[in-house]
Amino acid sequence: MIMVLMAILLGGGAIYQSHQQAKETAIGHAANITLVMQRGLQRHAEFFCSVLDSIGERYRQVLHFPVSGSELGSFLFTGGQANRYIVETAVLDKHGLLVSSSRSSPALLTNDFSDAPFFQAQQNADSPAGKLFLSKPIQLAKDYFVVVLSRRITDMQGNFAGVAMMVLDLAYFRSMLEGVDVGNNGILSIYSRDATVYVRIPYDPAMVGRNLSSAPMLDSFLKQDSGHFFWKSVNDGVERLYAFHAVPGTNLVVFVGYAKSNIYNYWQKTLAILIIGSILLIFSALSFFRSMQSEFLRRHASEKTLTTLATIDGLTGLINRRSMDELMERHWQHLREGTLRQLSVIFIDVDFFKLYNDGYGHQSGDLVLAQVAAALRTSLARNEDGAARYGGEEFVVILPGSDAAGASKVAERIRAAVEHLALPHAHSRFGVVTISLGVAQADLQRHAQAEQLLAEADQALYAAKSAGRNRVEISSAS
Repeated sequence: MIMVLMAILLGGGAIYQSHQQAKETAIGHAANITLVMQRGLQRHAEFFCSVLDSIGERYRQVLHFPVSGSELGSFLFTGGQANRYIVETAVLDKHGLLVSSSRSSPALLTNDFSDAPFFQAQQNADSPAGKLFLSKPIQLAKDYFVVVLSRRITDMQGNFAGVAMMVLDLAYFRSMLEGVDVGNNGILSIYSRDATVYVRIPYDPAMVGRNLSSAPMLDSFLKQDSGHFFWKSVNDGVERLYAFHAVPGTNLVVFVGYAKSNIYNYWQKTLAILIIGSILLIFSALSFFRSMQSEFLRRHASEKTLTTLATIDGLTGLINRRSMDELMERHWQHLREGTLRQLSVIFIDVDFFKLYNDGYGHQSGDLVLAQVAAALRTSLARNEDGAARYGGEEFVVILPGSDAAGASKVAERIRAAVEHLALPHAHSRFGVVTISLGVAQADLQRHAQAEQLLAEADQALYAAKSAGRNRVEISSAS
């Protein structure tokens, strides 16, 4: 009897821990799913921005070197619609009037957009030149919605010259969410910061464009960049665990919701088994403890895998910017404590990459970045050396224990490895894909923070590009 009571007491502790573990694991899974979706949306937003910026740059050239009307459209929109969800791209002049469109019949059925929010937001003198504006959903037909993205165009003097705009099928958002399994009564959704619904899975067209700012809890969480909470939905009455992440550079917030009943469903079943097993036989209780241990290990392994995915850049396989910052801070602390004597960094940029993307397409550009990353990785001889994708076509290599001279040799090895790939680049004067590299060595008397060392390497990179590209430059201060 005493052993049975002990088993029940031990089982009670295990039950409590299991309840907490189920909650924490669900929170971790939900947060990782929103993080993956956030980064997917951010990557696509950068692509859409690059398309609009290319159009804007061509229009800036047209302002100074006019192109005949029959050739204007083909000049402005060459290679501008590599994504099947892009319905239309267009250019508006500084008065909001349509200059040219990629379609013979504009999707929004008007030539005057002077009153449109996506034009006025860019026309505003206080609007940053690089700001991407995303409109609220616009219904063009039954169950057919689009959104408009816009970027400000300035002339050579920096004055407002017009707007590059893109009409995007809202099915793009659905395509990103519908493949994610969140269980029975689970939901996925994308809101704007002002609580406007862009898409909700399971899909309901009646929800598109609806504003839910009247829901106090939702409105307060949309002001934050990330987090989680439990909330009973006013729409279907289901209580869920919600996790969310804001998408940098946009006004969008990604949500995932797990039904609370699903989170604790497994825990409730194991509770019943444990009570029956404790009453009947201690052996049954011991067997249950073993099964719980296996489940804990499985969940821990799954969470560890998701955590790894959140620290690695999916395209190149290198560590991402966030992980690089953490690694840099650790080395910087060791340098300040004296346990690391030297530290150097290499800043890398792919030469003429924007021209490559314009000429060969975004997908080919992604393949080039992956191949450059592979060449970079194989050029590093030591396990302690770190390589990261800094953003876009930029990479950073961290070399603990190396001075500027040693780092420059590594940089030259990387440069030669990329050039040896012989990836064709018709828009580069070298004929192949090349890189420029800047090297800087840490000096605690000159650098108060790690960011200053990176900035010095970036300046050296700029010097390499100014000197003709496809070369290594060491910071003059190193």
